[in-house]
Amino acid sequence: ELMEFLPGMDIQIMVATLESINPIISVNASFREHLIIVLRKSLFGSDLHSRLVAVRGFLFILEQLHCDDDSHHKEEHSALAYEILG
Repeated sequence: ELMEFLPGMDIQIMVATLESINPIISVNASFREHLIIVLRKSLFGSDLHSRLVAVRGFLFILEQLHCDDDSHHKEEHSALAYEILG
């Protein structure tokens, strides 16, 4: 349920929320996929704030992939980056 409220949050609060649930995002693929779906829906919504939050959310996920760049997970990270880009 928390993810459904992300588009309406202030950007700093949304980033802090994503930072706090980052361990879940990196471990649980279905949780991460649901987050990406919520962010995609917001990206194509009519509300400018929701679109900004979605872009910042995608940037957060990509930043985490870059920081966690491990040779064992390069293919998985590439697949996730392509999934984010659509």
